[in-house]
Amino acid sequence: MAKQNILLMVADDLGKQLGCYGNTKIQTPNLDQLAAEGTRFDQAYTSTASCSASRSVIYTGLHTHQNGQYGLHNGRHHFTTFDHVETAPALFSQHGYTTGLIGKVHVGPSSVYPWDMRAESDSRDVAKVADQASAFFQDCKKDEKPFFLTIGYIDPHRDLTRSGFGNMEDYDPRVKKTPYKSEDVAVEPFVNDLPGVRFEFAEYYQSISRLDQGVGMVLDELKKNGLTDDTLIIFMSDNGPPFINSKTTLYDAGVCLPC
Repeated sequence: MAKQNILLMVADDLGKQLGCYGNTKIQTPNLDQLAAEGTRFDQAYTSTASCSASRSVIYTGLHTHQNGQYGLHNGRHHFTTFDHVETAPALFSQHGYTTGLIGKVHVGPSSVYPWDMRAESDSRDVAKVADQASAFFQDCKKDEKPFFLTIGYIDPHRDLTRSGFGNMEDYDPRVKKTPYKSEDVAVEPFVNDLPGVRFEFAEYYQSISRLDQGVGMVLDELKKNGLTDDTLIIFMSDNGPPFINSKTTLYDAGVCLPC
């Protein structure tokens, strides 16, 4: 039996604000279809509601106190995974897979996470990401090797502004804007119903809809390359939304995630 390809897509700061989880205000047709055709988990939890730590658990199967990635992986915090820990890219590579990562990495060191193809980027241009994924699919198909590809989306993480989610940037024309009005969002039970909160959720929704388009584009490229039936497709988030009582907390909104 041939080895099955694995496509792992990880959203950044996405809670259950998706149509497939009962949100009737947001447009996420591609993720809704993926959920309808696959298995949707209602009680999927992260062990820690922060980016680097959560991703290290995903890639190692170990809690942070076991793998060493206690917190954010950057110059100010210096948290890294222990050198002796086995990680998904290393293990799959040992078993003959071509490994790759596109987008957000945020774990380290690179020697512990030795992806064969590492296209690290903070771009939210989901069409560009899909093009990179397509090129990876084609290379693996030509080499006749199974692949383990991780796509670390930046959406729907906040941008460097207080209330922005990357919606003011210019993207490939294939990426369509999906604007939302403040009065049309579903106010979550973990936040207060205030004008500022509604505004930020409207921006958050637009970022989620852009993410959804990107997932659809990648799945289309997988199909064009004739790889859909031979690929295990996994979509998840690293932690909950970047709002009060959610991300970086142990409340359900922070740790119970789409999968």
